[in-house]
Amino acid sequence: MATAMQAADAGRSDGEADGNDDPDEVSLMPELLLARRRLKGTADGWDYLVRWQGLGEEHDTWVPEDDLDPDFIRRDMEAAETERSAGGDAE
Repeated sequence: MATAMQAADAGRSDGEADGNDDPDEVSLMPELLLARRRLKGTADGWDYLVRWQGLGEEHDTWVPEDDLDPDFIRRDMEAAETERSAGGDAE
């Protein structure tokens, strides 16, 4: 009788059966920030509405600021400010 770990590893296609990686887990990269909102009950926490690379708007999700790379947030906010300053014509 197979253990739960062996059964899970049987479906893996990478040939590894170490049980440390979830074969169904996908690593997503943020593409851009669409909006932000203040976290309830905090003075300085934010959630960001994230568009994910390679996925459509139906997969946009709210993500806590702590779960995003601070450099990505800074770059995206600077790009948005540049676009606003240019009258929305910058690409």
